[in-house]
Amino acid sequence: MSISMSQKPTTRNIFFISTILLAFIVVPAISFAFTFQELQEFFIVEIVNNTIILIIALAVAYFLWGVAKYILHSDDAKAREEGKNMMIYGVIALFVMVSMWGLVNLLDTTFFGLDSELDNDTIPEAGDFLE
Repeated sequence: MSISMSQKPTTRNIFFISTILLAFIVVPAISFAFTFQELQEFFIVEIVNNTIILIIALAVAYFLWGVAKYILHSDDAKAREEGKNMMIYGVIALFVMVSMWGLVNLLDTTFFGLDSELDNDTIPEAGDFLE
């Protein structure tokens, strides 16, 4: 059975891929005798934080792509408008992400107390909320 990229994912394929991904998480946990708390901390600290950083980096790259498109295609009005829209959407995406990050930090401080180790100039991470 050959799988082409144009095929729609079936429930069986999604289940198979999900099982493989779960095995990559569970097998090391069993072999290193992780507790559930350690596994939860690993998932949040390693996977979620790196995903957040990746998403922010993609938003910055999208914004910079819009800047480049705006500058390099200055003679084409349509391409200049597309570049301008990309810059606007990139700034909006960055603003929303950083605002939500600040809101999570505010809620953490409000409901779980002020963490004296957290400086105002550090970026909040999901692992900070597990302590």
